[in-house]
This record gives sequence, C-alpha cells and structure tokens, in this order.
Amino acid sequence: MAGAEKAEVKDNAERQRDHVRRKQETHTRLQCWISRRHGDRLAELTARLEDSQASLIEQAIDLLYAQECGDERR
Repeated sequence: MAGAEKAEVKDNAERQRDHVRRKQETHTRLQCWISRRHGDRLAELTARLEDSQASLIEQAIDLLYAQECGDERR
C-alpha cells in the first residue's frame, strides 16, 4: 500500500469513528430529552404498541427532537 492509500484508509477509519461517536452522543441526548419531557406518557403508549407501531413512534420522536433542537438554536 502506498503512503497516500494508507493515509486515505486512516482518514476513512477516523471519519467512521467520528460518525459513531456523534450518533452515540445524539442517542444519549435523545434519551435524556425523552426521559425529561415525555417518559411516562411514552412508556404507557409503547406498552400498548406492536413492534411496527413502536418503530413509527421512534421515528416521530426523532423528528420532534430535531425540530425542537432547531427551534432552540434560533
């Protein structure tokens, strides 16, 4: 492997690690946000849902969180 190829592989690996780190941080923030604001209601709701319905709820939560974070940054 040439030096440039090694550097590119290292850069790709670093980008992947950064991506995983950001995803973990986002997941942690989302969990905190949910537990503070909506934990009780969501626990009650998800107890009644099937897996596919729960997946849709999770997607909706992700969107709500993204919108709320966008509103706070303005």
